[in-house]
Amino acid sequence: MTPLRRPSVSGVLIITVVLGILLFGAEVGVRAVNDRLVEPLDWHDYEAQAKAGQIEALAARSPIPIVAVGTSAMHFGLDPIQLRAELPGRPLVYNAALPGGIPRIMDIWTEHLVFPELRPKVIVLGVNSTDVNDAGTQKGFFRYFIDSPAVRRLTGRSSVIEQMDHRIMSWSALWRYRTLLRKPVTFVDALRGHRPPNPGDTITAFGLDVSRRRRVVDASPEKVQDFVDRRRNSWLRNYTIGGLESAALRRVVDRARNAGIKVVIVEMPIGDYYLRAHPNGEQDYARFRQEIATLVRETGSSFLDASRSVTPTTDYFSDFVHLNGKGAKVFTSYLAGELRKLGLA
Repeated sequence: MTPLRRPSVSGVLIITVVLGILLFGAEVGVRAVNDRLVEPLDWHDYEAQAKAGQIEALAARSPIPIVAVGTSAMHFGLDPIQLRAELPGRPLVYNAALPGGIPRIMDIWTEHLVFPELRPKVIVLGVNSTDVNDAGTQKGFFRYFIDSPAVRRLTGRSSVIEQMDHRIMSWSALWRYRTLLRKPVTFVDALRGHRPPNPGDTITAFGLDVSRRRRVVDASPEKVQDFVDRRRNSWLRNYTIGGLESAALRRVVDRARNAGIKVVIVEMPIGDYYLRAHPNGEQDYARFRQEIATLVRETGSSFLDASRSVTPTTDYFSDFVHLNGKGAKVFTSYLAGELRKLGLA
């Protein structure tokens, strides 16, 4: 029986060199087209990822005096460039609100990223009745958020392996896009100059999402009933106030005030039929208003009731909760006027 021959030292060296050349070539090739590839998702969604990147870039500049936070109502509703133009001195403004950005998400988002990086003097905190509901399906957003790699790193919960993976990804484009490269069609499309869109692409330089600017709400009876049913069975389900979300909202406000940041709590605009989506109708909305009034009184925050600052018609809303471009323009002008009255700009 012929004994197995061990590979020679020179043979191993040749194989190593060839593999090194191949890997180097692959790395160079991926870097040449990485601007056409969709970044791997590090946060829970691409909107948060886009804004996190913008915030880190803005952190290298001077502080951003006015920062908006909250949920999608603010995310789509406040135009930071317009607000800057309408305020004396033209202070920089950034819209750091997130889709699904309930108070428990804003608690972590502001503590670990927004406040330390942007160093605002004023925060505009948008709220609506869904924000303080502890029983709605929005709690699923929090699970996705808290379990995302980026948040695990921010909160010191990532494992050693996760930390190593992130470090290697920061060095190597080949490693960063390794999952995507398993889909040859996508990579070939990138070589041809095609980049698949993602939701983060519609966010402007200072944080406004313009994807809904041309939409108008369909207020047909069927659509109204569909909206009422879906909201009542999701975000407003089993409407319950006074627990996790209210406590998180207070932490955001207290943290800001302890850092010397002035807080303006804004009750966001709502469209027609929105109250009907609550399990107990106007009674639930009144409880929400009472909760916010208590928060304002006990923290000494400023408060703006903007719920009817925009005419609640189909012209100004993309659905019964979110403003379109026309509505955002009206709301932003309203906010500019109120900030001037408060002496905060």
